[in-house]
Amino acid sequence: MSEFLERLDEKVPDIETPLPAPITEEQEDNHLTTFKNIKSVLFDEVEKIKRDAYNRAYQEYMLEHENAEDKTARAYAEKARKKATPNTPLAVAIILKKYIHFTRIKPEGQNQKAPLYFYHSDKGIYTEDNEFLQDLIMLIFPNATEKQAFDTLYKIAHQSPIKKIQGEYTAIGKQLYNNATGKFEPFNPQIIVTRKIKTAYNPYAKEPTINGWKVTDWLKELFDGDEELYKLAIQIFKASVTGQSLEKIFWLYGEGGTGKGTFQQLLINLVGLENVASLKITDLNKSRFTTSILLGKSLVIGDDVQKDAIIKDTSDMFSLATGDIMTIEDKGKKPYSLRLNMTVVQSSNGLPRMNGDVSAIDRRFRILIFSSRFKDKPNPAIKKDYINRKEVLEYLVKLAIETPSEDINPKQSQTLLGEHQKDINPVLDFVEKTFREDLASEFIPNDFIWYCWKQYQDYFHQSFFKTERGLHRDIKQVLPPYIRTGVRTIPSGRQLHLGFYPKEDTPDYANLATYSNGRETPEKRKKSKKDRGYWNNNVRHK
Repeated sequence: MSEFLERLDEKVPDIETPLPAPITEEQEDNHLTTFKNIKSVLFDEVEKIKRDAYNRAYQEYMLEHENAEDKTARAYAEKARKKATPNTPLAVAIILKKYIHFTRIKPEGQNQKAPLYFYHSDKGIYTEDNEFLQDLIMLIFPNATEKQAFDTLYKIAHQSPIKKIQGEYTAIGKQLYNNATGKFEPFNPQIIVTRKIKTAYNPYAKEPTINGWKVTDWLKELFDGDEELYKLAIQIFKASVTGQSLEKIFWLYGEGGTGKGTFQQLLINLVGLENVASLKITDLNKSRFTTSILLGKSLVIGDDVQKDAIIKDTSDMFSLATGDIMTIEDKGKKPYSLRLNMTVVQSSNGLPRMNGDVSAIDRRFRILIFSSRFKDKPNPAIKKDYINRKEVLEYLVKLAIETPSEDINPKQSQTLLGEHQKDINPVLDFVEKTFREDLASEFIPNDFIWYCWKQYQDYFHQSFFKTERGLHRDIKQVLPPYIRTGVRTIPSGRQLHLGFYPKEDTPDYANLATYSNGRETPEKRKKSKKDRGYWNNNVRHK
């Protein structure tokens, strides 16, 4: 009998031959609307494939053999069942594509690998999670090797379309929010969304009162009633919920015990911990793999950035806030470029030292100052209970969505940032003290500015080293709008430029007595001389 069964085995059809073609949009849509029972669905699919193969083989054998014994037919069918079990990357890929929407996200760079994403129907977004997919592969094909699992993903990827992320959408609760229209839409796998907010939008939400506590009153208390700071706080909620960050980096500034940590936890509660990337902006350039942790996240939070930490290059930091191209590289994988739509929130009790364009920093930074110190001990129920409640979070989501976008830059924040910039870059303070709006001169030569710089350093006891060329290069970056650089000639016979009045324009910190431009004597004034310098547009040029 065993020899007979072995001969039967040679006649069992190869299950790979009748495999169906990859699923297309025109075919019946079997894609899952929930992942809650995905493992049982896939298990049942594999069992159905094996059961159908068994029944088909059994019936075929009985039809082809008169007076066939049931035992022999069952043995033949069992051989067919085993061969029908999905045990190749192609067979597994076809099953996964039957139930899951896949797409490749189009990278920004040329000739880069497009990463494979799948649609998570419960979350309403596309996500990249190869570990999860490999778990499903092992469920379908338990004996799969690592190479076969990767080969399965390769086959899925190259049968999936390449699409761009539609950054105007955010999944909020169980709906899609369109930032462009301000309207909600149902989840849709045809819309490529990668951003998710946990808290739902409830259009009927009202601000709750909990034991006399209201969230808006508490927020105003954090900022000593400053209306601008309160409005900025609401804009931070809006940015975190909708992704409309206004291309800004939000910095929470304040000492311990001012409520900064509780505010930060409230942001995390709004979007959901699973949507938060913990990353200090000062660590962004420490490793080329750092940016990979940002994928699929809505909010970047950096807690307790070290006071006076140095940010040598602000370009990547600003790229996060402005949605510019970022290089994503995970260990063992090829890097690719994407535009990330994220809200960046950092916190500290002191601002960082940033090496970058001052005007760009002024445009991109928005500082939320926590100025109120609680006289009594803070109420622990606020952080442990109140800000975790569904009714509080839904009210804030409603408030955030229904508040118009506005670039709020509080006066307190502008003053703080300005003073900080001058502390870390004395050139800023020097320019402010030297190029005043009431200058009498229409042209100020470079050598006079260099003289004033040395006087400035002596007066303020500084040892901030600059060459003359380096000083003028840095000054150009921070000049007020009414000053421009240029060239002017001192006519022969004159000591000073026409329209240059050093007596009137010598700053308070400087002593004019030792200034010299080398033309004090008549002999040295015989020839004209060209000088580079600064034109004052507030004075009519002659």
